Amino acid sequence: MKSLIRGGRRWALVAALMAVVGGFSVWRARSAEQRPHTQEAGPAKAVRLPWTTSRVVGSPDPPPPFKVVRAFPNLKFTHPLLMARPPGSDRLFVGEQDGVLYSFVDRPDARAELFCDLRKEITTRHLLPEAKEVEAVYGLAFHPNFAMNRQCFVCYTLRGTKPEHLADGTRVSRFTVTKTDPPRIDSASEEVVLSFLQGGHNGGDIHFGPDGMLYISTGDAASPNPPDPFDTGQDVSDLLSSILRIDVDHRTPGMNYAVPKDNPFVSMKGARPEVWAYGLRNPWRMSFDSQTGELFVGDVGWELWESVHRVEKGGNYGWSAMEGPQPIKPHKVGPTPIRPALIELPHTIACSVTGGRVYRGKRFPELHGAYIFGDWETRRLWAARFEGDRTKEMPEITRPSVRIVAFGEDKSGELYFLDYDGGTVHTLARNDGVLQNTAFPTKLSATGLFASIKDHTPATGVVPFAVNGRQWQDGATAEHWAAFPGTSAATLHATGKPIPGMVYWHSFRMHFPKDVVLLRTLSLAGRRVETQLLHYDGVDWRGYSFAWRDDQADADLVAADGAEKEVRDANGAGTRLWQFHSRSQCLLCHNNQSEYALAFLPEQLNRSGTDGRNQLVSLTEMGYIQRVGEDGKPLPPFDAASAAGERKIVDPADTAQPLEARARGYLHANCGHCHFEHGGGTVALRLQFSVPNADMKAIGVRPSRGDFGLPDAYLIKPGEPWA
Repeated sequence: MKSLIRGGRRWALVAALMAVVGGFSVWRARSAEQRPHTQEAGPAKAVRLPWTTSRVVGSPDPPPPFKVVRAFPNLKFTHPLLMARPPGSDRLFVGEQDGVLYSFVDRPDARAELFCDLRKEITTRHLLPEAKEVEAVYGLAFHPNFAMNRQCFVCYTLRGTKPEHLADGTRVSRFTVTKTDPPRIDSASEEVVLSFLQGGHNGGDIHFGPDGMLYISTGDAASPNPPDPFDTGQDVSDLLSSILRIDVDHRTPGMNYAVPKDNPFVSMKGARPEVWAYGLRNPWRMSFDSQTGELFVGDVGWELWESVHRVEKGGNYGWSAMEGPQPIKPHKVGPTPIRPALIELPHTIACSVTGGRVYRGKRFPELHGAYIFGDWETRRLWAARFEGDRTKEMPEITRPSVRIVAFGEDKSGELYFLDYDGGTVHTLARNDGVLQNTAFPTKLSATGLFASIKDHTPATGVVPFAVNGRQWQDGATAEHWAAFPGTSAATLHATGKPIPGMVYWHSFRMHFPKDVVLLRTLSLAGRRVETQLLHYDGVDWRGYSFAWRDDQADADLVAADGAEKEVRDANGAGTRLWQFHSRSQCLLCHNNQSEYALAFLPEQLNRSGTDGRNQLVSLTEMGYIQRVGEDGKPLPPFDAASAAGERKIVDPADTAQPLEARARGYLHANCGHCHFEHGGGTVALRLQFSVPNADMKAIGVRPSRGDFGLPDAYLIKPGEPWA
């Protein structure tokens, strides 16, 4: 897709297709009422045979060294967001998103005891005149001298009658804690210390540093799109997109805190003196290394990159001039130079980073000094080590398991982390006894997917399918198959909304059974070059490539880092260098935002198949796809009428279809999995086939990443395909 954005030949072709008719009317798939309801033609209903020969199980890569285990079996919270602990205490505290705080003693049989219900205990006199109620709690910190002064600090947000009224809707308040057992917050003791704009990205994490100062994270107070609409990221004249540092033990007249004199912008005209560092989008969880005092912050990215920063005095961490290494609004940079992130995570492996902690416990000596952090969306957990400002290593230490939203630690430095979905507390254990799957097939003939490699005949139960929108493959042709173990099925949701009583990672339309394999073989000049496998192991999707041998007798598993090979060109006249993608490159497109299975989705399958019948009808009749309604109850298989009512991509090569629809089909198949909201594209293009013209951010829109010196440049200029 990058070549299209750069104005290459293919982009000009697509623009030409869209502009031939001169206008850009919004194309929508015709409704069921507009389409002819013809009877299905072709053979009688097919009978499904089970696939029983699979050898694609597990992974060829070594298992991770640790596993995630539940720490306190009696504890279960509702969407927990934070975990904290008073200095030297064995009592832990958890805050639920809705504003309820609990505590429990750090022992296996622990039970939660109410610390404060902010929804009920922050009375009307504590609220802003424009606020209705407490919306969410984000941070909790205990004073370093808590044992003596009983002070804790809470960061929470208020829900207002109108968004513009909440300029002070995020607040950090001081409370007194009772000496009872269990302890309780005295809500009447509330003193609002500091407040700032409430918005989509609030930050709201609070911690005392080794210097005794209170550090507060703030976001850009906005929703994801458009990025940084308040242009606050590089602006130090407000409190947003920053790490703030204040002294809560002293007071400046008119304020409930003092600004430390050594803060970096104290003497800068127009700057807020509370700002310690800035250029953060949505800082989600920060922590101080208990040994070195270094401050680490996880910053949730926009479209392409997640970041972890080691925050220092006066540091500028890029947002929104940059998102990681990608420019977003490079024309505006703050008063100090932009510093690169300590860790940059592409959206192939992370989509919502959760800042962690430097491990200083004794249970796992091999982790000592490693910064352990995770990702809320992909559920991964890493242990990073650094050499100066460079990440030395960052191995993934567990399999994806829980939606990590926050970290905590006991008084010995052992780690806990919270599962947002399950509401449970977890910790690490060694993954002893789990061996690498040395039996994972290294030859295509050993996968159990084909009855005959020589003839390329699929095994019994492996079903072929065709797609509406074919990807451009540099002259290669493609064949597709789906392999469902036994008689298992994919579940197709009527709306994509979660089904009551069923827990899924995402609100996908299609959910797949464990060990399903989707595969595609690419051929040039009648010779097979590569067979690509997409395997769902029950937790995660993994991509594998098999390179065909020159004698076409078999194909071999490509190494994890990918490979290159000279192959015969499509016209048979010469050779070309063929690139086999690495396993991580596979996930650039097959990611959680694009629903992983790009080809095996209703809009691609809604067409005539190899048996002459509509594929949605055939696949549901044979039980490869099970339709369910909003209530989770099964729906009947597709018939001609219901399949006609489903959306479909137009084949770009189908000359009987409108040119604009064909262009949209091409863009969707080749570009739409990245260029949509949160898909990973670093510009605001929205290229899925169902997006209305006005929302594509392409027609009549000037380029934001350079115009190559072209006068009057546009991404697509109506009526001028070569402009």
